[in-house]
Amino acid sequence: MFEETINRPSRWRTFWPEVGDLSGAREAIRLGVWFAYLAAILGAIVAAITLVAGGNVVPQVANAVILGLIGLGIQHVWRTVAVFGATAVGFSIVSALAQGQFPGVVAPFVLVGLINGVRGTFAFKRLARAENHTVTTS
Repeated sequence: MFEETINRPSRWRTFWPEVGDLSGAREAIRLGVWFAYLAAILGAIVAAITLVAGGNVVPQVANAVILGLIGLGIQHVWRTVAVFGATAVGFSIVSALAQGQFPGVVAPFVLVGLINGVRGTFAFKRLARAENHTVTTS
């Protein structure tokens, strides 16, 4: 019982998993996928609200579609898509701050999730390559 208290993993590992093995890399990929999908769903909700209010919904719909495709790319372990997604969200946060606007409450969490997607995709490819290399050379 005492050992469980001492060796308990940190709660922060929920948002920043270890990527030293394939299961940790898969967990980081899963976080990236779900945060991208969450951002896409929230973007679609904002687009629906904007449509009801009579505004221009094209930017919100485009963002929702792009984030959905980023989630799909991360799910397929495409490193380029993961880097593009994290970079795009990071630039949107910096751009909002540079214009004196607040980027939103969800944006930093989405950025952390997409950074996990980057971490996971790169670690997964590296670990899978190393695993295949050791299997073929043994």
